[in-house]
Formats: sequence, C-alpha cells, structure tokens
Amino acid sequence: MSELSIQDLTKTFKTKVAVNHLDMQIPSGKFIAFLGPNAPVSQPQLGC
Repeated sequence: MSELSIQDLTKTFKTKVAVNHLDMQIPSGKFIAFLGPNAPVSQPQLGC
C-alpha cells in the first residue's frame, strides 16, 4: 500500500501543459524529488 497516491494530476501555465494526467504512488519510507530546468532554484520534494 502506498503512503501517498496521486491520480490524474494535470498542471498548466496559461496555455502550456507542464504535467498531463500524472498517476503515481510513493511507498512509505521513500523520498522523491522532481528535477527540471531550474533544479538548483526550485526542487519540489515529497517524503513519506
């Protein structure tokens, strides 16, 4: 069983689609980081 579950996540910036229908499960005790073009400036992190 997942500690954190994301289903059908979509993120847009005006007309630009950044994330389209993301599904993800993060098990307990795991650490996830999303890296993009501005990784040193902004690093969204999820820990369970």
